[in-house]
Order: sequence, then C-alpha cells, then structure tokens
Amino acid sequence: SASNPFKYLSNVEINKLHTFHFNKRNQLDLKPLITIIKNEKIYSLSYESNFNIYDLNNFQSLNSIKIKSELITDNNFPTSFALFNDYFYTAYTDGKIICFNLNGVVIWEIDFPDIIKTPIKIHNDNVIVVLTDKIISLSPETGELNWIHHYYSDNVLQSTGGDIVNLNHLLFFILPNNRVGEIDTLFGEKNDSIFSDLILEDSINNSFDKIHVFKNYVLYFDQKKYLTTINFNKNTIILNKNKIEKVQSYQFFNNSLITLNADHLLKSFNIFNGNLFWKIDTK
Repeated sequence: SASNPFKYLSNVEINKLHTFHFNKRNQLDLKPLITIIKNEKIYSLSYESNFNIYDLNNFQSLNSIKIKSELITDNNFPTSFALFNDYFYTAYTDGKIICFNLNGVVIWEIDFPDIIKTPIKIHNDNVIVVLTDKIISLSPETGELNWIHHYYSDNVLQSTGGDIVNLNHLLFFILPNNRVGEIDTLFGEKNDSIFSDLILEDSINNSFDKIHVFKNYVLYFDQKKYLTTINFNKNTIILNKNKIEKVQSYQFFNNSLITLNADHLLKSFNIFNGNLFWKIDTK
C-alpha cells in the first residue's frame, strides 16, 4: 500500500476562522442544505426558513429574513436550496416549492401533493424537481410547468430521496421509488439508452445509490457494492456490476471511486476497469 500522504499534516497548526451553525434541527434522514457564496456574500437557509446573509470577508451577519408564505408551516421544512439569476429556490418536504429574491420577498410558490427529499437542480433554464414517482421542469421566472414525466413503481420509497446529474443537455436520475431514467432537456422528452434499462439489485434500501458522470461516461454505484460504468457515446456497458466489498462510505472523483471500508482502508478504484489505483491504511 502507499504511504500516508496526509502524514505531513500532523505537525501543522490549523487556525479556525469561524464556525457557522446554519441548521438547528438534527434531521438524520435529510441531506444537508447547501451554502451559497456569491459576490463576497454567504447565503444560507435554515430549516426554520430563515434566509441568512453574511459578509464573506469578516463573517459578520448582514441580514436575516424570515421567508413568509402560507405554504410554510411548523410541520414542513426545506430540503434544498439553489440560486439562479439572483433568485433563490427552495423545496420543502411536503411538496412545496418557493422562489424568492435577495430581499426574501416571495416571487412565486407552488404546492405539489407529494414528498420532496431530492435536492432541486437548475439546468438549462429549468428548475428540475424530483418527486416520488415523477420528474418535472418548472420555469425559473414564473414557476409554470414546462414538462412532466411519470415513472410508476411499487418499490419502497427511499427516505433520503433520489439522485440526479447531467451530461450536457441530458439528465440522468434515480427516483425515490428506485426507477432510473434520463431526459433530453432540449426537447423535454424521455431519452432511451442502456442507462434507462439498468436492472438494479433488489433491496428495500437504495438510499446510498449514486450516479456519476465523467466525460462521456455515466456510472451507477448500487447499494455501496456494485459499480456499473457506461460509455454513453457508444451506448455500451464497459463495467457491469463490479463488486466492491465492505464499503462504509464513498465519493466519486473524476475517473476514480474512493471508498472507506470497515477495516479503515481508504481505496481508489479505476471506474473503467474496477482495478485498484491505490490504498491507504488510515488506522
């Protein structure tokens, strides 16, 4: 195995500049809200729907605004936060989506009778929203529906939602009901490829499944165990359900899958052939 490249950090003194506590609720089944940095300002949204603005240079609070909407209650809270053209978009657990400006004024809002746990995505002038069994596109300016596609299934819904990535104008996603699919955003239509026909491993819990794109390759890591790599240009599978054992956590990085297993081994795998790039014993 390789020597530990992080060993030099042991003698380095690191000074903490500031600590932010944006969200007070400890929601174990929620993905954390992102923090947005733009024009020397830090923007965040708390689970209590407080829109907070900080100065990036001195970390001082510039403003804190309570987002006011009849759709916001004590029983729902935001699951994602995005910025596009100086407008902010947030989705709530019970299907509400709200757009507001830099002053916290609501521009438009919409209510879907569904659950939203997957972070919304801004792509090609579309606000992309993943619901339990469908994917929709909304106009960023008005909230009007651009297109909607249904993917029905009797599978158990995943508490953490699904996942969505893009490759140029194409969206690849897994819904909370474990259906996979892809959309051509230029036409707003379903696109058929090998990815759409992937057969996943049966499981009542696919919460840790992840999609990754690198150049013209689309990858799917199923149940933290099975890695599939697709050459999208050729519409061929070059690595089919390659098994990687004992993964506790993982992260894709360009052409590698980095995993940490139960034995505290940090490993980097080649996404094209499944071979090991390197490994480090972190104990």
